[in-house]
Amino acid sequence: MIRKTRLQSMAPFIEFLVGGGLALFFHFGLHNPDAAYMIFGFGILLTLATFILREESTHLRDGLAEEYRRSHWTALQLSRIRDNDCQEKAREFLAELRKNFALLEQGHIPLDETELLLEAARNMDHAVGNVKAVNPLNPGWANRGPLVRYYDSNRRAAGRGVAITRIFVMRHEQLDEPEVQQLLLNHLNDGIGVRIVFREELPSGGEGGWASETSFNFVIFDECLVLDVRKTQGPHYGTRTRVPAEVAKYRRLYDLIDHNSHNAVQEGGRIVAIL
Repeated sequence: MIRKTRLQSMAPFIEFLVGGGLALFFHFGLHNPDAAYMIFGFGILLTLATFILREESTHLRDGLAEEYRRSHWTALQLSRIRDNDCQEKAREFLAELRKNFALLEQGHIPLDETELLLEAARNMDHAVGNVKAVNPLNPGWANRGPLVRYYDSNRRAAGRGVAITRIFVMRHEQLDEPEVQQLLLNHLNDGIGVRIVFREELPSGGEGGWASETSFNFVIFDECLVLDVRKTQGPHYGTRTRVPAEVAKYRRLYDLIDHNSHNAVQEGGRIVAIL
């Protein structure tokens, strides 16, 4: 805050003395009481008006100075860093910060991998209606701690009646792998709906196409919350959003992926994909 000078603080008192002095001069010196009363009254009003204007301008100046400091904080901090290597690292931090602000502006909260998997398990335990997921065939479903706990929450949700559908994104040859067969069988046995979409059958994902807008690794909880694993540089593994417009976008992406998917069923002791 900008401090007032001593003269600025005393300005209302000085104005009052000047107005009162003039009134006394007209009253006793010029023997004009009417003019003296008018000058004194006008002086009081003028002092009050200038006091209010002065206070408002001070508050406005303080506010503008604070806004300037906030808006130029990064530039001021950078100017204090003398080492070139430290300057370069600071600029990297700022670039990452801009990316995070862009995500927050869209309604997405950045999360690291542990936070995202914890959120996924927690929201799965709170799901009441349906859960729609799209996932690639990532390793670790059967033996990686956080993924195992997340899958346990899937089983609990399916057990209490939540309709869970998971679309696995894979290549044709992966469907015959024993680990993949076991993974899909476990899902079906645990009451989780499984669909399969083959990468070879998806659009190329060129710029402007809907395939370029999805990570093929997201989950929609009760049509109102989305967790997405984003392929972005930096420490953040994914994002969470409740913004209705963003959730609607993911619902549309899910429908487009589902339109290209196959139902996974067990035939002759193995899982096959049928239309």
